[in-house]
Amino acid sequence: DFSGNEELWEEAKKVRGIGQRIAEEVWEEASEKATEKGIQILVLDNLEEQVPEERILAKLQRRYNLTEEKAKEYYDRFAVEA
Repeated sequence: DFSGNEELWEEAKKVRGIGQRIAEEVWEEASEKATEKGIQILVLDNLEEQVPEERILAKLQRRYNLTEEKAKEYYDRFAVEA
């Protein structure tokens, strides 16, 4: 029991803080990967359905709140797989 030891309490707080930051980083990375996978699926599915590039880019911008430039980057990256 270290309830009376202020130094140990401070160390415990630091460790919890580090753990929280690690968890946030892992969550952010997983979220980014999931978003990227969704974009890949949207591009490939629309290409399979022969949807024109302009419409796919518009969907990417609207659904993922992307700039035109970023949507084009994703399109170019994933359209190669089609």
